[in-house]
Amino acid sequence: MHNHVKHHKNQYFFGLRDYYSLIGGIVRAMSEKQHGHNNLYDIIHLLLAINFDSIIDGGRFMWRKFCEHMQNNHMIEYYSCPTVDVLINQSISSRTGRFLMLISDNESSFDYIQQYINVKYALMQTHSLVGSTLAGDFLSNETYTEQYNTRIMMDIILYVETDVTLFVRGLGHLYDNLYDLFNQNFSVSGRKKYCRIALGSLFHPRCMIHDRLFCIVFVKKQDLHKYDPPFLNRFEKHTINLDTFIPKHQKTTVSNLMKWVNEYSSKKPNQKFPCHKHLVEFNNDYIFNLVADAYHRLGISNDYDIDQEAINTQKVIKYCQDHMIRASSFDFPLILSLTSQTNLTKDINPCIERYYEIHADMSFSSLINQKLETDDVPKLIVYTYTQIYQIIDYSHIKNHNIWLEQVKLSYFKTELELIQRIETHYRKKDSLLLFIRIDYHQEHKHIPMLKHILLNRHVTDKKHGICLIVHLQRNMLNIITDDVFFNWWSTIMIDNLQEHRIIPKNIFFNPSYQDLINHFKFLSSETMFDELIKRCLSKFRYQETSKYFEDKIIERRERIINELTLQTVTYDNDHQSLRSLIKNQLLLIENTTDQSLFNDWRQDLLGNEIIIGSCRSFDHALKQTVWLYLENYLSLILAHLEKHSLIDSYLVFTQFNGDIRNKLFLIWLNSWTEAIKTIDVSLINQQNIEISLIFYLYLPCSTYEYEIIREIRQTIAQNQYMDDDHRMNFAWKQLISKSIYGQYIDTIFQNSDLFKYYYHDQLTIILNKMNIHQVSSSFIQQLISKLSVSPKDRLTHVFIHYEELCEIMRIFDIGLPLIDKEEKLFEILTCCISILFPNNEAFNVFLQISRYYNFCISFKTLDQIHLFIAYLEDIIDKKQSTVDKTIIHQTLNKLENELLRNWLIENANESGDILRFMSKTGHNLWKYSGKMLMVIDKRLGLSKMTQTYKGNIPDDDEYKEIDQYLCQLNDSTRKVEILMSTYINIRLLLDEKYEPQFVKENSRAVLSMLSETFNDFKENINQIEDESNLKLITLIAWIKYYLQYYAYTLKLDINHDTINEINDFLNHNTSAFCLTMKLFIIKQLCHYHQVTLYDLYKCNNRLADKILSSFQSSSDQQASSAQSRMIPPTPLYECHDKFININRKIGANIDKDELEKLIQECSTNHELTYCFIIWLIHYYSNFYINNELPTNQFVELFQNDFKSELITHFGQIG
Repeated sequence: MHNHVKHHKNQYFFGLRDYYSLIGGIVRAMSEKQHGHNNLYDIIHLLLAINFDSIIDGGRFMWRKFCEHMQNNHMIEYYSCPTVDVLINQSISSRTGRFLMLISDNESSFDYIQQYINVKYALMQTHSLVGSTLAGDFLSNETYTEQYNTRIMMDIILYVETDVTLFVRGLGHLYDNLYDLFNQNFSVSGRKKYCRIALGSLFHPRCMIHDRLFCIVFVKKQDLHKYDPPFLNRFEKHTINLDTFIPKHQKTTVSNLMKWVNEYSSKKPNQKFPCHKHLVEFNNDYIFNLVADAYHRLGISNDYDIDQEAINTQKVIKYCQDHMIRASSFDFPLILSLTSQTNLTKDINPCIERYYEIHADMSFSSLINQKLETDDVPKLIVYTYTQIYQIIDYSHIKNHNIWLEQVKLSYFKTELELIQRIETHYRKKDSLLLFIRIDYHQEHKHIPMLKHILLNRHVTDKKHGICLIVHLQRNMLNIITDDVFFNWWSTIMIDNLQEHRIIPKNIFFNPSYQDLINHFKFLSSETMFDELIKRCLSKFRYQETSKYFEDKIIERRERIINELTLQTVTYDNDHQSLRSLIKNQLLLIENTTDQSLFNDWRQDLLGNEIIIGSCRSFDHALKQTVWLYLENYLSLILAHLEKHSLIDSYLVFTQFNGDIRNKLFLIWLNSWTEAIKTIDVSLINQQNIEISLIFYLYLPCSTYEYEIIREIRQTIAQNQYMDDDHRMNFAWKQLISKSIYGQYIDTIFQNSDLFKYYYHDQLTIILNKMNIHQVSSSFIQQLISKLSVSPKDRLTHVFIHYEELCEIMRIFDIGLPLIDKEEKLFEILTCCISILFPNNEAFNVFLQISRYYNFCISFKTLDQIHLFIAYLEDIIDKKQSTVDKTIIHQTLNKLENELLRNWLIENANESGDILRFMSKTGHNLWKYSGKMLMVIDKRLGLSKMTQTYKGNIPDDDEYKEIDQYLCQLNDSTRKVEILMSTYINIRLLLDEKYEPQFVKENSRAVLSMLSETFNDFKENINQIEDESNLKLITLIAWIKYYLQYYAYTLKLDINHDTINEINDFLNHNTSAFCLTMKLFIIKQLCHYHQVTLYDLYKCNNRLADKILSSFQSSSDQQASSAQSRMIPPTPLYECHDKFININRKIGANIDKDELEKLIQECSTNHELTYCFIIWLIHYYSNFYINNELPTNQFVELFQNDFKSELITHFGQIG
C-alpha cells in the first residue's frame, strides 16, 4: 500500500492508525456480528472502504491485493464498492470508529453534506465551529491572537461535554491542541471519559467527553498538503461526491435544471459576458443544494409514488426556477430576450413573464414592508448592485426608526464582536429586523463564518429576523465564487435599492434606442449632457503639423468644454447658444436617423466589452450603453463642426460686440445650416476620430473656402492666353458664385473687418499647408495690406501671385526668428514701399527686396546695414519712383535707424561703433538718433550718473572707451557730441510724461535745488574749458539743466538770495561761455513766456532786465572786436551741401536765370528754402561787417524783378 500511494505523491496519506482501525473494526465486527454481515469477506471489504477511502482509492487496491493473497481472485469483482453516503451513515450511526474527515473542493459541498446530515438525523444536535476570517482575530496573515484561540478552545471544552456532533472547519491552527480528542485518547473514570485539551503551552485541563460526542472535520482538497500525516491518520477520511448523495429522481431534476441554465447561457452576447453569473447564486453544487432544499420545502419524500414523479419533478423545477429568477438581475431577462430570437426553447418567454411578475412591483421598501406584515420575521438575503458606500433610504419602511437596525460587516474587527451584536439583536424587544450589509467582493471570505454564526445563534423567536444585504458589482461577477448556500433563507435580487425602475415591456422588446431614450429622459439632465460633451471631445485626435501647438490643443479643448458646458445664456435667447444648437441637433438627428444602422440596445448592453468591464450596476450599464450611443451621435456632430471650424469661429465672434458681432453671427449661422445638411450618418460608429486642426481661424468653413479658391486658381493657371487682369476678373466672379458663404460673400468683401478675417484665414491655411509656423498670418496680412488696398488686389496674391506669396512666406519663415521686433521693422519697410510705388508694383518690389541675402538675417556689422540701404536705394532708382527724393531719403533713413537700433540691442558693447557710424559723412541718421542714444544711455547709465555727480562723472573704463571713440571721430561739426548732450539734458529735465520736472515742483523745491547745487554750478563753469569729449558733454547737459531751473525762477519773478547770487555771478563773468549761457537763458525766457526777444526786452521783468543789461554792457565793451569776429549762422551738417551749392551758383555774381530757377525750386523744397534764407543773411552781413553797400544788381533783382515771386514763395521775411 505504501508503494502504491507513493506513485500518487501521497505516500503519507495513510498510516498505521488506518491499519489499526481496520484490524480493530474487523475484530469488533466479528465479535458483535454487526453490519448485517456474517461473512468475513463482507466485513473486510466494507472496513477496507471505510479506512482506506479518500482521494486515493486505497480500499479497492487493498481488497484486490487481499483477494490475490487469499487466492480468491474471483472475489475481486464480486462486491461493489460502497458509496460515500453509505460509509458516512455507517460512521455517524455506529459511532464506534474514528471521527470523520470529509474532503471536497469547495464550501458548497460541505454545506450540502452538513444539511444532508441535519435532515437525515433530524434529532441529532449539531454545532459548527468555523475559523474566523476577521482581521482583528489575527496577529499576522496566518497567526491568530491568543485571545481568539483561548475563546475557541473554551467553546470546544463546553461542547465536548454534550451530546453533539461538531462540524469543524478552518481551525487547522488548533488541531494540535486537540490531539487527544481527535485521537480518541480518552481515560475512563467513574464510567466517564476524559482527555487533555491544551489551553496554551502550559495549561492542559482534563476535560470530560460525552459518550455520544462525534466530530466531523471538513478539509479542502487543496489544503491537504498543509497537514501533518499523524493528523490525517487520526480520521476516517472520505472524499465527497455529491452525486452519491442525491436520489435518482433528484438527479433527473438537477439534469433538467442544468439543461435549462445551459440553454439560457449558450448564446453569449460576448464571450467575456458571464451569463450564468447573473443567476447570482449559481454554481453546480448550488443546483444540488437548491433541488434538495426544494424537495424538503415542498414536503416531497424520496419514497413517493412513481406515478407522481412527473408532477413532483415539475413542481420542484418551477420552485427552483422561481428561486433563481428571484435571485437574478435584469440581465437575465435581457439574455432570454436575445436567445428567444433564435427559438432555442419554448420556456424562455414564460421566464421573462415570470421575472416581470416577481420584480415588476418589488421595490426594496415594499419587500421589507411585506415581510414585516407576516407573523414570521424573515431570514432574508438581498443581492443588489447598490454600492456599499451608498446610503440606503429606509424612510418608506413602516416604523423604520424602531423596528430596523443596520450594521456593516466591515464594522466588526473580531468574531466575538459580531457574535455579540447578533445576540444583542435577538435580545432586543423593539428591534425586529437587523440588516447586515456585506461588500461581497471585499468580504466574501467572511460569508461562511457569518453563515455558521447565524446557524449556531439561531433562536426559535420568530419576531426577530436577519436580512443580509450583499453588495455586488456587475463588472466583477465573473470572479464571483459564491459557494455558500443559505438553506431555508429567502433570496432576491434588487438591482437598485434606492430607486425601483424596471424597463417597461413595450420598450424591453423593442430593439430601438429611441423609445428607451425618450422614456428615461436621458437628455433632460444638463449635468449628464456636460459629461457627454467631455467624453466626445476626449475621443478626438487632433493632427497638428507643429509641436508648438501641442500644449495649445489641451488649452483649446478646455476652452471648448467651458463654453459648451457653461450654464449661462450667451444671447438674449438661449436657443442661439452653441450648446443649445448642438443639443437640439442631437435630438433631431437621433429621431430622424435610420435605426437599422445600429445594434439592438440589448445586444450593446450585454456585448460591449467596455460596459462589461467598467459598469458596477445594471442601471450604470444601461446609462453607459445609451451614452455610448448618444456619444457616437454627438461625436459625429462635433467632429463635423470641427472640420467646418464652426466651434472656433463661434468662440471668435462671441468675443466681439456691436455690429461686427451681428454680422459674424449671421455668417456663422448660415454656415451652420449648410454644414449640418452634409452630416454623413454612416460614419456614426467611429471609435477614434482624427481631425486636422488649424489654429487661429476666424470664420467658419475656411478650409472649404480654401479648396474652392485652390480649384479656381488651378483653372485660371491652365489658361495662359489671358493677362493677369482678365484672369483676376474671372477668378473674382468665380469666387463670388462658388463661395461657401453664398450670399454673404458680398457682405464680407464690402466690410473691411470681415474681409480682414476672411483673408487672415486663407493666409493661415496657406502657412499651415506649407508647414510654416514661425511667421504669423497677421504679419503677412499686414505686409500685404500695405502693398494692396482693396480686397480684389489682396486676393490677387492668392489667385495670380500665389507662388510669389509662398516664396515670401518661406523667406520670412527662415529669417524672422533671427530678428527681434520683426513686425515693426517690416511694417516700416512695407510702408516705405507702399509710399514709393503703386499697388501693382509694390508687391514685386517687396519680393525683390525679400530675396536680398542679408535681409532676413541678423546683420553682423554696421556696414552690412548701410549696404542693404544702398541696395534699396538702387532698386528705387531703377524702378524710377515718382515720389519726391526727400521723402525717399527720409523713409530710408528711418528704416536704417530701426535696423541700427536692433543691431545695437544685440551688440550692446559696441556703443562706440554706432556713434562713429552716425558721424560719418553722408549718414543723415542724426535726425532719428533718439532711439539709439536711449539704448546707449540705458547701457552706460549716463543720465543717472550725470544727475548723481552734477555733470562731473567719474573716470571709469567704460567711459574712457567712449572717450576714445569720440576722439577718433575727428568731426569739426561735433554733431554726435551735440546730440548726446541734448539727449542727456532732456532726460534730466523731463519726467515720464515729458513735462519739465520743475513744473510739478513748488518754488521752494526749485530754490532748494538751485541753492544746494550752486557751488557745483560754479565749479563746472570754471572747469568746462579744460574738459573735452564725454565729460564735456555731461557738464554742458547738467549746466543747461541748472540754467533751465534758474530761468524758470526768472519767469516766476522770484526774489531770493540764491537768485541774486546766480545773477551776480553771471554779471561778473565775462567769458565767452558765460555770454553763451546768457543767450541760452534769454532763449529759455522767450520760450517760457511764449514771446519774441523784442517782446521780452519790452516786458517789465526785473531780473530779465538785469540779464539783458549785463549782456548789453558786455556787448558795448567788445563791440569793435565783435564786429570783426562776427560769424553768421551757417548749416554745419544738415543742408550743408545745399547751402554750398547755392553759394556756388549765385554767390560771386548773381545770375538772374539761376536766381529764378532757385526761387521756383524753393517753392517745393523746404530745406532749400532754409538754405536760401541763410545765404541771404550771409550776404547781408557783409554790409555790416565790411561796411559795404549792396550792388545795384542785387537791389534791382530783389526789389523789382523778383519782388512778387519772393513775396509769394517766402512771405514777409524780415
